[in-house]
Amino acid sequence: EFTDLCLYKQSGLLFLANEQPKMQTFYIPSIGPAPKWASFLDSLTEELEESRTATIYDDYKFVTKEELYELGLDHLIGSALLRAHMHGFYMDIRLYRKALSAKAPNKLETMKK
Repeated sequence: EFTDLCLYKQSGLLFLANEQPKMQTFYIPSIGPAPKWASFLDSLTEELEESRTATIYDDYKFVTKEELYELGLDHLIGSALLRAHMHGFYMDIRLYRKALSAKAPNKLETMKK
């Protein structure tokens, strides 16, 4: 929840006030360029655009703990086959598809469509 939003004139720089003591700052290049005093943001954005690499989690599926219980894979929690992340886990997409097809063969075909 935020209290106030301020857009720095003719730029993509946003200041966001919320219930925390520190102001949140965001730079969105699609809204506008960085202000002159923060020109390093434009060069930083250009570097990030040039270094497009494949996402590490492209071949992984995010699942919650409840989904693991439904698939019968809750015994894998804590193993190397699951990678804990925030409120769930990443698992190899191939393992997810195998578990899903074993649990409900028709559901996998529906999901592919």
